[in-house]
Amino acid sequence: MLFFCDSLGEFGGRTIGLAGQKFLTFLKHLPDRSANSDNSAVSHETPRSIIVQALNAMMRTMKEELGVSFSARLDNARVLAVADYYSSLGVFGVSDEKTAWSEAVDLGKKIIGAK
Repeated sequence: MLFFCDSLGEFGGRTIGLAGQKFLTFLKHLPDRSANSDNSAVSHETPRSIIVQALNAMMRTMKEELGVSFSARLDNARVLAVADYYSSLGVFGVSDEKTAWSEAVDLGKKIIGAK
């Protein structure tokens, strides 16, 4: 996912389809969403920095809820969970960020086999 943030302008066109274009456009405009949510005129964050923050927050959340330390499986699950979170908001039109986050955490837990 971080690759997308480094090369949004280069990665596009016919290869990613409509949902992919919508998703990448959403990621590209994360700083605009961040500025609007903070009631500030301009965000100085980049899409990459916002995604890294979400990845770190997902890791903390999953560690707390599962009571585990870092593992490669947990790391992989959090990447997919954050992608699910952003696709819920950017592609599927979920407007409640808390609901999208909760569903993404649940997905991450299912991926690693937690109940």
